Amino acid sequence: MLKKIVPLLLLWIGCFLPSCSRQILTVQTEYLCHENLASYHVRTPDPLLENPPIGQRLLISWQLPPSIRDTQDLTLHIELLFRDHTKETKVVPIQQKTGTYAYALLNADYSNKKGILTYKVQLALNNQILEEWRHQLWVELITLDEDKENKKSVRDFSF
Repeated sequence: MLKKIVPLLLLWIGCFLPSCSRQILTVQTEYLCHENLASYHVRTPDPLLENPPIGQRLLISWQLPPSIRDTQDLTLHIELLFRDHTKETKVVPIQQKTGTYAYALLNADYSNKKGILTYKVQLALNNQILEEWRHQLWVELITLDEDKENKKSVRDFSF
């Protein structure tokens, strides 16, 4: 009986183990307030408790596979769309094969932009995308460039 089970078990392990792979890129969103401070939980004096940072933070982590040896032209491309419908694009050069980058939108900036609505992060090597992480609500923004002539011709058109 055991002689029949062992080959089946080895076949099963051989089929499913190669499918286990690490993600190269991960992104987490955190909302920041007084409850993120350790002093809030242990009830110790802290001047930050009087005026804590309020906002959002993206924690972007990457871990390159061993097959990628050159990290000289490695970059993070971050596209952010805020709740006030403004957009920001950042390109962050990276030197290590593993690491974390934190993007923070705090206090007055957070209040003015009303927070991060959605984002897309790409990890690129030599301008080739290795991995991409999209927020669930991410869509490419469609912008319409209307000039005065377009607006005038639309107003003049009638049925």
